[in-house]
Amino acid sequence: MSWRSKRLGLFSGRESASRRAIYKGCGYDDEDLSRPLIGVVNTANDAGLGHVHLDRLAARVKAGILQAGGTPFEFGTIATCGAVPIGTPHFRYELVIRDVIASSVEIMAGVQLLDGLVLLASCDSIIP
Repeated sequence: MSWRSKRLGLFSGRESASRRAIYKGCGYDDEDLSRPLIGVVNTANDAGLGHVHLDRLAARVKAGILQAGGTPFEFGTIATCGAVPIGTPHFRYELVIRDVIASSVEIMAGVQLLDGLVLLASCDSIIP
């Protein structure tokens, strides 16, 4: 099944007006919604050395998606630096962080009706 057939009825007709309105309120138009919707999952934050550069990389990824004929949708997810809590009780969170990240990405991709994903991460403790 192609991406077009999967979403064919999801962005057309009266019954989909509210769905289109949500995306149009974010600045997208009918042409944007007619192309493959590609999520760009960005773990950028200012709390870890491995994450501070990812916004610049995300901008290039989104430009590439546009150039290839898709519509990029960037969103973030939790990203910790596992080196910070070493030796403290908080290090136990590193055991579950990958599952939390994978679940949050899966939920966003499904709810937002995305056709594909590009995941940006640079630390081993957060790569699902």
